[in-house]
Amino acid sequence: MAIRAAAAAGWAACFLLILLLAAPLRAAAQEPEEGFRFTTRAMEIVVSGRVQTLFSTSSIPDVPVAQWEMRRARVEFKIQVHPLLSGRLQSELAGGSPGVRDGNLTLHLTPGFQVLFGRAFRPFSVVQQTSSTVMLPIERGAVIRGLPGRPFEHFNLLQSLGYLDRDTGMQIFGSPPGLPGLPFYALAISNGPLQARSGDRSTYQLTGRLRVQPVAGLRLGGAWSRRDFLDQREEGGTALALRSGQAWEVDFEYGSFAPGLHLLVEIAEGDVDPYQESRFRTAQGWLGYRTRGAPGELAHIEPTFRASYGELGAYSIRGTGGTLLTPGLNLYLDPLNRLMVNYDVWLPEGDARRESSLKMMFQLAF
Repeated sequence: MAIRAAAAAGWAACFLLILLLAAPLRAAAQEPEEGFRFTTRAMEIVVSGRVQTLFSTSSIPDVPVAQWEMRRARVEFKIQVHPLLSGRLQSELAGGSPGVRDGNLTLHLTPGFQVLFGRAFRPFSVVQQTSSTVMLPIERGAVIRGLPGRPFEHFNLLQSLGYLDRDTGMQIFGSPPGLPGLPFYALAISNGPLQARSGDRSTYQLTGRLRVQPVAGLRLGGAWSRRDFLDQREEGGTALALRSGQAWEVDFEYGSFAPGLHLLVEIAEGDVDPYQESRFRTAQGWLGYRTRGAPGELAHIEPTFRASYGELGAYSIRGTGGTLLTPGLNLYLDPLNRLMVNYDVWLPEGDARRESSLKMMFQLAF
């Protein structure tokens, strides 16, 4: 362990030297999610993307102590073909299975009533729907190379249970103008996690979300998700039983991805296995403060901290809950391009040992 710790420290020192050498470089200023805009007689196209190169260490024996990887390489196209019709396509070019992540069409009937068809995020979690281009930590959940199983803090647990992430279906959403509190709502019906896994039984998922802004800079939200579960114990010649499970989420966000204080807290509770009446409780919070300036050629400096907790019901056998703590630092060359440093500490429930991972990521975005 001492050798691994020394090796990790050596890699970290080399990487921090790279950060210091890179600090004088500053790209042209740009606003988040702006992209390149092309206009023709038939349509308007906005092209944006990101490339994220990740360096990470791991405290787990039998895996490389340090590793480089291409974490994300994505290109997104937003296409406006008519005042009433637009489309969005996002492709993933990195990883073992490049392909299409999002693909949808939206009918813009009124600001308070829009309809989306296709593949998109279920409208459940603010943590999930915050773009990786701007979110404060490098990862939304616990990711430590070589850790057996999956550490079930807030994000990993909700994703494993299928209450969030992308799905294909229809969504109705909007912000009715003229109402106090700038309310936003979204309702979705989608395939759900059991699609093509329940024989000829029809399954689906319902998701709803409501958000209000009572005062400037403060957003309060809540969401509900209902999905089908399959009773695996009835396999072997008998009909497979379906039963619905539900999850609830509430969130609080103050500030934005701009200079100043930014706080996000999300809490969720729901079913792990409705057949055994096993439930979960989770919470995750981000806190950061982005300076209005920085020494030298840096645009901003942003110290951050993330805490994420997951607790599984007594009957769950798919993993263990615990707490993820992540102090971090973001160094901005402009509002999009940055260098990120995180130190993840995983504190599992029970007698399992604590694990950790140092992560450093370069992000090039447009």
